[in-house]
This record gives sequence, structure tokens and C-alpha cells, in this order.
Amino acid sequence: MLEITDLLCQALRCRSQDILNAMNLISSTKALLQKFRDDKWDALLANVQSFCEIFFMLQDSQLQELNGRFSEHAVELLNLSSALDPRDVSETFRIDDIVVSYFEICMVAWWWLHFAPFLADAFVWDALRKAASCALSRHFNGSISIGLVKGFHGGLCAIANQGHLGLPKLLLKTLICLGHVLEQVYEIGDAKRCIIVDEARDESKKEQMAIVLRFIDKDGFVRERFFGLIYVSNTAASTLKDGIYSVLSHHNLDIQNIRGQGYDGASNMRGEWKGLQALVLNDCPYAYYIHCFAHRLQLALVAASKDVIAIHKFFLKLTFVVNVVGASCKRNDELKVAQAAEIEHMIDIDELETGKGLNQIGTLQRAGDTRWSSHFKSVSSLIKIFSPTCEVLLNIINEGTTSAQRGDADSAYETLTSFEFVLFLHLMKEMLEITDLLCQALQCRSQDILNAMNLVSSTKALLQKFRDGKWDALLANVQSFCEVRNIDVPNMNAPYIRRRGRARDHQDDFTVEHYYRVDIFHAAIDSQLQELNGRFSEHAVELLNLSSALDPRDVSETFRIDDICRLVENFYLQDFKDQEKIQLRMQLHHYEHNVVQHANYKKLSTISELCQWLVRTNKSTIYQLVYRVITLVLTLPVSTAITERSFSAMKIVKSRLRNKMEDEFLTDSLLVYIEKEIAEHFTTESIIEDFRDMKERRVPL
Repeated sequence: MLEITDLLCQALRCRSQDILNAMNLISSTKALLQKFRDDKWDALLANVQSFCEIFFMLQDSQLQELNGRFSEHAVELLNLSSALDPRDVSETFRIDDIVVSYFEICMVAWWWLHFAPFLADAFVWDALRKAASCALSRHFNGSISIGLVKGFHGGLCAIANQGHLGLPKLLLKTLICLGHVLEQVYEIGDAKRCIIVDEARDESKKEQMAIVLRFIDKDGFVRERFFGLIYVSNTAASTLKDGIYSVLSHHNLDIQNIRGQGYDGASNMRGEWKGLQALVLNDCPYAYYIHCFAHRLQLALVAASKDVIAIHKFFLKLTFVVNVVGASCKRNDELKVAQAAEIEHMIDIDELETGKGLNQIGTLQRAGDTRWSSHFKSVSSLIKIFSPTCEVLLNIINEGTTSAQRGDADSAYETLTSFEFVLFLHLMKEMLEITDLLCQALQCRSQDILNAMNLVSSTKALLQKFRDGKWDALLANVQSFCEVRNIDVPNMNAPYIRRRGRARDHQDDFTVEHYYRVDIFHAAIDSQLQELNGRFSEHAVELLNLSSALDPRDVSETFRIDDICRLVENFYLQDFKDQEKIQLRMQLHHYEHNVVQHANYKKLSTISELCQWLVRTNKSTIYQLVYRVITLVLTLPVSTAITERSFSAMKIVKSRLRNKMEDEFLTDSLLVYIEKEIAEHFTTESIIEDFRDMKERRVPL
């Protein structure tokens, strides 16, 4: 009863509390007390009976039997504590055994202190009494307070630091270690989370599946944590599902707490009937699937590059030029020498600035359909070293050892120095530069889905603006580029002849400028916009539309309370009880008055910043239901970039010289390598101490 009213007490003590919200909190407290009165008598009675049985059983024990009982407990404790041994958890992680073991240890320590000479030490007595009662609560009630775990864990650590040696040192260290394990497991276990999965082949030709969990931490920050790497015999959806479930169950994480799935667009992942997302949805109907935004963008870029025939031919020619110039180490060296000479010349005539990090020598980048931002990097690198590339091609034409080499170089040089190729080069550079900003943003860690949709909208707007008003500036830039490099510029007002000779359907008013502006410039941008609209439809997903009601940038005119309530009713029915759904609407009205109208609220730009601000100002405790909706929306995945990073790390850790590395060792190594911010808290002294305490050694460390 006091725990129910204590929530009201803590809320009333918050600074700047308003009377209307206080009255609402009082009403909710009354409702909780009424519910406790109606439903909780049987559970309370069973709990008290279990506690009394244990208490009186221990009271009847005699002092002279303590050693015997301790030895009996020790045998059972050794068996139960084996649940923590890494060698014994290949099949399942026995969390129940750890909790029972912890309960037994706490009770032994409790009675040890009861008969020990230093019983008068109130600090030790209180700390271990709380530890025992907390273990009893977990063992008999089936639930535990993470605050209590942290409390007695900290108390036991303080006992060790103060040097209370009356309690056996090994027993005390076991208490502290088990408390630390319980603290971490239960802190992760209750949070709603999203799974992000991808697979790739490692150096030893084994198919590895990376698993990442996305969740909201206690400070309101979105976290994407690498959770492990698991070997799968094949990439069938059922095999991947079994692998994911085994990892989650191994760590005692409830599958029903999954609230999102993030995969790439492969058919075994996104299949609506037999794909991985469909199999997970059958078990957890609220685990909504989001196709990786970065993959969508790459697919849109590739599709747009092949939709317009002239643009498709341009990328084929670009790949041909890159292959000819980068075919050997000698040509790469010649390219670097020519680039260094050009940079030196430009500095001498004051065309380039000097400074740290400027004027770096680079190479030509090859575009790939599956590599993010590769098209933009390929186009940009060629524009940057256009003249040195031409110089290398001329050297091959004049000094090539075979006629085939000279012929390829001549064809590449003729292509490279044509006005049409230069125009397409600059056009694609401007277009891809706009979309590359979106691509880089989507790869950021902990990106929220509403901000990602806003970035997509701004990208479409910039592309439309470029289409409507930037043709003249682009044409002038291309003409200036060609004049400096002595490339012939055609007469834009001359009639355009589509192919050599006069075509039958040719029109006299069809000029060169019209062809490049309408058939190339407008067509390329329209194709890109069409692909983006098709793959990032703002009206295709009801979940995203309703979630946008929480975005701080979308509430300047009105706060859509009905949309938020509909979001809960349609998509998060399991996360809110009937009473909470009723309270949510009233809480949203108070939220609109006290939060939305706040001056600092108007400075927020994303829902992630909103979540952090609510925690920082302690409003997350007052508007708990609203905060819960926000965290559920933030849990939805944006991209699988973090799994791609884990595969990049896997290539570094499991290299050709270390291709015999076992899966468990590989996962442990990747965990430390990827989650550097967590590994930084490990000190060398703590690692040495843990290693030293594993067993007795002949030579002390």
C-alpha cells in the first residue's frame, strides 16, 4: 500500500508542480489502491505465508548446527553457481539457478552475521538484511526491484572496501559478483527493444549473423548495442529465426518485448509470408518491420541511374575509364605523380590554399551497386583529378606496350574529353551530393525514424529546387570547366541530331540545349524523385504518420492528441492497460499545456532530443505514459548500418592469418572492439584481479 502512495509522494515533491496535475495524480493513486484491494489479496497472503515458513525454519536452527548447514549449502551453491560458468551455458543460461543461488548465499551470510561477534555493527547488519530480503522477494514473488539490487550491491561493495573480515572473504566476493550479474540482466530484461539483423560471410567461408539490440536507456538516449555474432548453416528465414531466438533466450530476454525489426531488402528477410519478419510477427505481433532506409536509398539511386538510358551509358563509360586508369600499379603511380604536379602548379599561381589536411593526393573510386555512397565518390574523385587522368591516358596512348592498351586508352580519352560526358559528370555530382547528405545521416548511430523521414522530405525538396532553378548555373559551370581544359562546347541553339545522320522523326525545333535540359536534366531528376517517392512514401505507413504527432517540429499549429491515442490503440495495444489508455488522453492534455507550450520545447528539433529533455527535466516521471509512447516510437529501427560496421570489424579481427578463430572468441573480440565506450571503463588492474581470482596459482601475479 505504501509503495502505491509513495509514487504520489515523490511526484508531489517535484519542483514546479501544478495543482491540476497533482489532483490527477491523486485520482490515479486512488484507482491503484482500489485495484490492489480488489485483486491482490491472494497473492499477498501467499507471499506472507512463504516468508513466515522460511523465517521460522531458520529461527529453530541451533548454533552448533551452523557449520553443518553451511557445508550443505556450499554443495548446493557450487551446483547452482555453475550456471555462471561459460563452459556450462552452451545450451541455456540458467537465470533461475543464479537467483536461487543468490538467495541461499544471502541467507547464509545473514545467519553468519546473526551469530558473529560483530553483530553490533549496524552498517553490516542492515546491508546484508536488505540483501536477504531482496533475494527472498525475487525468489517468492517472481519480481525484483532494480533499485533494491543496486542498493544492496553497493552496500556489499562498501563492506568489502571498509575491511569487514568477519564474513568469509570468498562468500562476500561471491555476493558482490552475483549482485553485479543480476543488476545488469534485470536492467536490460524489461526494456522494449528492436532487433537489427544482417548476415555476411567471414574469412573462413562461414555464414555469420550479426545481432544488434536498439533500446532507450535510462537517460533517454537511443542505444544500438552489438549483441553478438552467431554462425548459421544457411540463410533460410527459419534458420535465422532460430538463431535469433537462441541468443535472446540464452540471455533470458523475452521475445514478447520486441517492438521492431530492422533488416535489408533481401527476400528471405522481408518476405510477407515466409520471410524472417513474417515469422517473428507470428510470435510477436507488435514487432513491426522497417526496411533499412540506407538500403532503400541505395536501391533508389541504382534504379534511377538505370532508368534513363543516357545516364546508364554514362556510368558504364565511367567504370570503363576507372578500369583503364587503375589497371596497374604503374598507372596508379603515374596518376599520383601527375596529381602532385598539378597541385604544385595550382599553389604556385595562388589557385589553391595550403593547410593541414588540404590538397590530399587520391585515386579514382569505382562505383558499386551495393556500396553506399560509391557513385558519389566515383564521380567526385574523377572531377577532382580530371586533368591528371587525361594526362595518364595520353601517356598510355603514346607509350602503351600493346595495341589493345593503346586502343582502350584512346577510347577512354575520347569519352572523357567529350562535352556530353563532362555535363553528365557535373549533373550527377550535384544530384548525388544532395542525396549523399541523406545517406550519411541515415548511417549515424541511434538515428530516430521520424527524423529520417524529415531528412527524406528535405532531400526531395532540394532535388525539386535543383530541377526548377539550377539548370542555367549548371550549364555555365560545365562550359567554364570545358573551356579551361580545351574541350569543345557545342552550339546550344543548333538543331540536335540524335544519331549520326538525320533521323526520320527529327524535328527542326529540337535544339541541343532542349535535349540536354529536358531529356537529360529533367528526366534524370524526375527519375530520382519518382524512386524516392516510391521507396519512401510518406502515406504508405500509418505507423509513421501517427508517430509524427509526437515530433516537436510538427506541433507548431496543433497537437494531435487523437492521432497519438490512435497510435496506441492500433499499434501498441499490449503495452498499455485499459486504465492507462484512459489516463493517456488526460495526460496528453496536461502535456500539451505544460510541455508543448514550454519555451525550451520549441527549441527541440527531433523526437530523440525531446526524449532526452523529458528525462533531464524530470518530466518523464510526471508524464510516464506519454514518455512510454515516445520510447516505443524511438525503438523503431532506421538502418542496418551498425551491422555493416560489425562486418567491417569482423574482417579486421578475423583476417586471412587468423581464419581459424572460433565463433565464441570472435564474438568476444568483436564486442570489445565495437563497443569501445563500454570497454574504456575496464581498467588493467580490474582485469588482472579477475584473472588472478579465477584460481590459485603457484606464482602470484
